[in-house]
Amino acid sequence: ATRAAREAAAAGLVRARIHALLALSALARDDDDAASAVAYARDASELALTAGLPVERLVAHAALDAISGSEAVADPTAPSAATMAPSAIEGAARLLTDLGLTAQRPFRVIDAEGVPSDVADANPEILRLPGRALAVDGVREVIWRHGQELADLRRRSLLKRLLFLFASAPGKVFSKEAIVQAVWNVEYHPLRHDAALFTNIMRIRRLLGEDGSEIIRVTEDGYRFVPPRDFLFVIPR
Repeated sequence: ATRAAREAAAAGLVRARIHALLALSALARDDDDAASAVAYARDASELALTAGLPVERLVAHAALDAISGSEAVADPTAPSAATMAPSAIEGAARLLTDLGLTAQRPFRVIDAEGVPSDVADANPEILRLPGRALAVDGVREVIWRHGQELADLRRRSLLKRLLFLFASAPGKVFSKEAIVQAVWNVEYHPLRHDAALFTNIMRIRRLLGEDGSEIIRVTEDGYRFVPPRDFLFVIPR
């Protein structure tokens, strides 16, 4: 983004430079560098004002709100939006979302290491879910593998709860007791639950494909979810 801003400035491409500055602002905010985030957004706002670009100016103002912790919205009552058409305001809102400059991030993503992060948009294309070796989309309740939508989980509530439990904590060993408590919400009893648990583990493995048994592994103490390195699980917060 820094290089893009420099090249845009050298070429006199004001709009491209503003977008690069806004991207730098978003990155700085993600790194908890509020001072730099504010500086980039202010530079973008001043450039937009000078160049007469109301959409970019509105986005820059909203970005400053987001950095301060307020909700970032393309406010149609803002001075910079006074003469803007509704379609232009919608364009500003889309740009805010694309840059990740919204204060509200209602979705959580968890990677193969179990590291969580919060995002503003759960669009599969933005998160690159279809292209991953494995992705569990908890928003749309589907499984993605190598570009294909493998399974619709909306009518498979038990399998969904079981898979979501594993996907929420890659690498963690879940005991039978913990699984039964989380999925069935009752205390574990071998005679009542072992067969059902084994059967549903097998069903999930089949859904995941030929390497399903490598992804959901049996351990001495229970089961462990070991997804591919580019795995992603997205779920509403």
